Amino acid sequence: MSLTPAEIAEWAAVLAAARRDRDRVGCDPISSEIDLTIDDAYAIQRAGTALRLERGEKLVVWKLGCTSRAMRAQMGIDQPSFGLLTDAMLVAHDGAAGLALIQPRVEPEIGRSALVVLRWLEALRRRAGATRQSGRRTPW
Repeated sequence: MSLTPAEIAEWAAVLAAARRDRDRVGCDPISSEIDLTIDDAYAIQRAGTALRLERGEKLVVWKLGCTSRAMRAQMGIDQPSFGLLTDAMLVAHDGAAGLALIQPRVEPEIGRSALVVLRWLEALRRRAGATRQSGRRTPW
């Protein structure tokens, strides 16, 4: 299934409302409600990030997830995930996680500067030429 722009905006708004209201219980995973492709998921993520930036949050770093092969195998995915982190998502190394965090996690992945991630994505893009030629899509 490929979501329409209106559906993408609607799901981004649902997630934004859950963050605003700190309601993790009232916001089940989107994939529990609809069939979700990787392209749909990244489109919702982009729309959600746009809402955050419209509210005045500032982009600070890109986050890479599932960077190890073992983690990807465990999660049943074939490529790392990535996303943007804003200033509102950060907690100082000596800070306390407050109520603004719906499901706080300590993750082994490291947030990287946009330049480092873009270089990494470009290297992946070059390596993935055969993947794209086979008809599989990548999120970028």
